[in-house]
This record gives sequence, C-alpha cells and structure tokens, in this order.
Amino acid sequence: MAAASIMTVACSDDKVTNTSAGDGTPISLNTPAVSNVTSNSATVTTTVEGGGVFRKGVCYATHEKPTIDDADVRGTGNGVMTLAISGLSASTTYYVRAYAMIEGG
Repeated sequence: MAAASIMTVACSDDKVTNTSAGDGTPISLNTPAVSNVTSNSATVTTTVEGGGVFRKGVCYATHEKPTIDDADVRGTGNGVMTLAISGLSASTTYYVRAYAMIEGG
C-alpha cells in the first residue's frame, strides 16, 4: 500500500495579527518536521513557545494553506510537541503547519 505524502508549510506569508501574548512575551512557532509516514498516519514534531498561548498544535489538509477548520491535532505544554496524525488516505498529499492561539489575540 502506498504511503500518504506530507508537506510542511511555513506561515511566514500569513497575516499575523498578534505575535506576542498580552504581557508582551513573544510567541515562537517552528515549521513542523514529519516522520514515520505510513499509508494512514504520520508523526509531526514542532516547537511552540511563549506565554499566553491557550491552544496550539498542528493543522492539516489536502490544500496548501490548512487551518484549524480543516483538521487539527492539539498539543500541550510549552516547547517541543510530538503529535500523531491519523486517518490519512494512501497516495494523497497533505499539508501541515503549526499554530498557536493567544489569549486576547
């Protein structure tokens, strides 16, 4: 069976409305790294750091600019997150990127 294909997407061209928490702490997002790709799953590792983040994770879709409205896997803690994406379709290209939601942002 053919594996799914995963492409990582950086958010540098996205509109950023707030890059720091209410206390001025900068938020840092890294482009996700993908590993262990199978026909229906993949492991995604990324880093999200900063104060005031109340929700974070990775979102993914079959189009180039996924959002949390497409599909997402939430992470916890501050720093490196290793997340499992499942339910993928074989021989399909998916795009994945990290996100963070900031309190009051």
